[in-house]
Amino acid sequence: MKLKHEQAERGVSTLEAAFVLVLIVLPLMFGVMDFSRAMYAYHFTAHAAREASRWASVRGTNCVAPMTNCDFTTSAPVQTFVQGILAPGIYATGCSGTTPGSLCATATWSGKAADGTTDCTSGGAFTAQYPGCMVQVQVTYYYGFTLPFLSQLNAIKMSSISQMTITQ
Repeated sequence: MKLKHEQAERGVSTLEAAFVLVLIVLPLMFGVMDFSRAMYAYHFTAHAAREASRWASVRGTNCVAPMTNCDFTTSAPVQTFVQGILAPGIYATGCSGTTPGSLCATATWSGKAADGTTDCTSGGAFTAQYPGCMVQVQVTYYYGFTLPFLSQLNAIKMSSISQMTITQ
């Protein structure tokens, strides 16, 4: 009679282990993977801002044909560079507000040179894009979790700013 009781206990402990695996271990493992994806997205955002500001800094007023995306009157060339060259496949919705997967890049050309005192706008419109002046790029990415119990959270805004001196 004692043997049957021990066998029943073994069966119950196997069932308990299965519940523990399903209820604790698997969500924990997938949660670690989802947070790892979030860290990747955060690091990607910082890298994209650095690369986009470098890209814009070497394409100042000396950017002429046959180079492409040289019209720096708006942030559109920088946005195209970030979405098309740096991030194919990481963003899902373009630059559409706070939707998860939204990736936006904006560039601004400051009115001061790298020394902080020289006025780059004194020569008229768009002279802030001359060598010695500054370009600042802000990249914003909205990350959405994939796990069902975490996807109820709003998209997490990840943003990074990089500033460089225009060299050409």
